[in-house]
Amino acid sequence: MELTSALALRQEIFEALRAGKLESSKERMACAYAAASPAHKTPALGGVGLGITARGPGRFALLLLLQVNTDEAHAVAEDVKKRTHGETRIEYVGHIRAQAMHMGAVTPTLPLRPGMSIGHPAITAGTLGAFVTRGDQSGVYVLSNNHVLANCGNCIAGLDEVLQPGPDDGGVTTVSRIGAVADVVPLGHIAGDVSIDAALGLLDEDKAAQCSWGPLQGLRDPVHLTGEAIGMEDIRVAMYGRTTKTSEGRVIGVETSTDIEYLQEGTKRVETFVNQLVVEGDGGEPFSRAGDSGSLVYRPDSMEPVGLVVAGNDKYQGRDISVTFVTPVVPVLTELGAALLP
Repeated sequence: MELTSALALRQEIFEALRAGKLESSKERMACAYAAASPAHKTPALGGVGLGITARGPGRFALLLLLQVNTDEAHAVAEDVKKRTHGETRIEYVGHIRAQAMHMGAVTPTLPLRPGMSIGHPAITAGTLGAFVTRGDQSGVYVLSNNHVLANCGNCIAGLDEVLQPGPDDGGVTTVSRIGAVADVVPLGHIAGDVSIDAALGLLDEDKAAQCSWGPLQGLRDPVHLTGEAIGMEDIRVAMYGRTTKTSEGRVIGVETSTDIEYLQEGTKRVETFVNQLVVEGDGGEPFSRAGDSGSLVYRPDSMEPVGLVVAGNDKYQGRDISVTFVTPVVPVLTELGAALLP
């Protein structure tokens, strides 16, 4: 189908999912989701991801990602297939989780560079995504996820430290400090039409003087990927993360909405994110793994940044594919009033 038709159908089905008006009600889907992984907030989409995927030059289909493998989920899939006359790619992906996670000891290293272990003192560890500046404000900032730098918003800006490496990699307060939390976008806040999980940390002056783009040297201005873009060409992307290191894959979905599971101080919570990118790793391998949250995703052919890793799954326990959800970086930078450090 054409892009305009795909977008209209996606919106129609998205609203039906939220209202519980598909063949299997949202409540039944949500119960199945919660039974598999209890959380304090009912998932708004009942454990379904919905977006747009390309089927060839100028041709599109809906992308349906099932987080539970149940009769209710399959009933939703059949309903969507009927509404789209079969023009739907359906994948079972399991739960989509924010990707800060346990690892092992890491030696603090200077100069700072993207891909390093980083984190708030109360989390495990994530990834330093990029260095940015903010208009007339002095200083250099690190960009990563809210759940990496700001403990899912449970922090005090200007006081709470940013550690390198992150706590589960051996980082400790004071000794491993590289700066302090500066600005936090609330989890799931919508900037423009994109849900965001992002925060900034202001580097201490001595650390700001020791920054290097390392493997991301030569980055150009960020771009915002749209349905038109993936319908014209196969969009390849890469990232450099704390856990996976160098990774490449392709964008298989745009304008995709899904429920994302967070773990905050032992308590699970679910937030619904809209208009995310979906990336599949090369050769069936994960594009990202636990600990890669906050990594900057870019086009390796042009060195144009496109997003930040926010969540993913893994290809185990019967899942069809491994997927990574990526938040478009242009609205992130706009919301924070930031620009990539030259």
